[in-house]
Amino acid sequence: MKAVMAIGVKSLLMLIPTILALCLLIRYFPGTGLGRIVAIPEIIFFNSLIAGFGTVLIGKYAARRRGLAMAAYFLVLLLTLAFTLAWYPQEIGPPVTVQLWRLLFE
Repeated sequence: MKAVMAIGVKSLLMLIPTILALCLLIRYFPGTGLGRIVAIPEIIFFNSLIAGFGTVLIGKYAARRRGLAMAAYFLVLLLTLAFTLAWYPQEIGPPVTVQLWRLLFE
């Protein structure tokens, strides 16, 4: 039971960047229309699945190697953030990823 609680807490902690990213996306990219009603629960659901499976797999295979576990947690966080950016809808203008790319690199 204690191990299950630890996995649950770690999975919830891994969702904090997703929630923060969604808050920023809602604030700075408001042109989503009704797509946001469907997209935000989907994003949270799939990111919680990714975080949960990642936490279980990291605990099972990388728990003994601290550096490998930290790198795996970092990769799972990057994957959830990339998923959040890719699935966030945008009705007006180009997708969010294209807008961010143009803002940062052009």
